[in-house]
Amino acid sequence: MQTDTKTTTHGILLFIDYLDVNSDPRLGVIAEVPPAGLDGNRTVGLAGNSDPDAQLGLPNGFDMNGGATDITTSPGYPGGTGVGADATPIGKYSRPKTSVYTDLNAPVFVLTYAQTELLLAEAAARSFNVGGTSAGHYSNAVSGAMLSLAPFGAGAVISSATATAYAAGHPLDVSTLDASLKMINEQYWATAGSQLNFTDAWNNWKRSGYPVLTPIAYAGNFSEGAIPRRQPYPTTEGTLNGANYRSAVDALGGDKWNLKVWWDK
Repeated sequence: MQTDTKTTTHGILLFIDYLDVNSDPRLGVIAEVPPAGLDGNRTVGLAGNSDPDAQLGLPNGFDMNGGATDITTSPGYPGGTGVGADATPIGKYSRPKTSVYTDLNAPVFVLTYAQTELLLAEAAARSFNVGGTSAGHYSNAVSGAMLSLAPFGAGAVISSATATAYAAGHPLDVSTLDASLKMINEQYWATAGSQLNFTDAWNNWKRSGYPVLTPIAYAGNFSEGAIPRRQPYPTTEGTLNGANYRSAVDALGGDKWNLKVWWDK
């Protein structure tokens, strides 16, 4: 994967920047910079600018509280939009394209063809006999991931020709196993994220270790400066299922956000 100055902001590989540096056709389909001003930023019905060159990922670990971590202090801060009471400091950052992601009848993806192909690509890269090559499964996955957005509506359609050409121009790096696993699982992250399946993206990140992320130690964060690895048990579990709760917690070493479950890399 290519890198540029955007991807190194606080060590965080930003979703928008991943699509950007890879010239991914999904960028202009799923993201938009909102119209200028606070109202434009928070009004769902107003279409924004979908030009891929205009998209900018919002860096992690910043707020709008006016202190040391205020967004205006972030490296490369682009400035806000609007004036007076209609001003917003985050107006130049991308948001999910509202015409694509606000339909209450939009699909909910559980496990897609693209994700299945990525898992097959990883299995083949690890020398499991799954039929086909890791590069072939990866190519199928990349084009399939782009075509899978069509159910979100006409505005999310990427043509088969575009998807096929992109997959052909961005083949899997098979020089080493690590190189293959990196590309496969970064693509899984991007695919699940663009389908709004964030839990799946999170779980696969924990399983695979990709993309490589650097945690932000935001003041007062609940996971002790680490990226959460699990969700604590419900507060009622200790009283309603005490023995099993204590057994599980003892096996984990506690009931914290930053502890790893057994399958976590």
